[in-house]
Amino acid sequence: RGLPVRGQRTKTNARTRKGPKRTVAGKKKAGKK
Repeated sequence: RGLPVRGQRTKTNARTRKGPKRTVAGKKKAGKK
């Protein structure tokens, strides 16, 4: 798994190396609730 090495939180901002943030219809950040 591409887990962050430096202790980043994977659940919230796993978008460190993945590049630009793609808006995937409310995935983890602003959820649909």
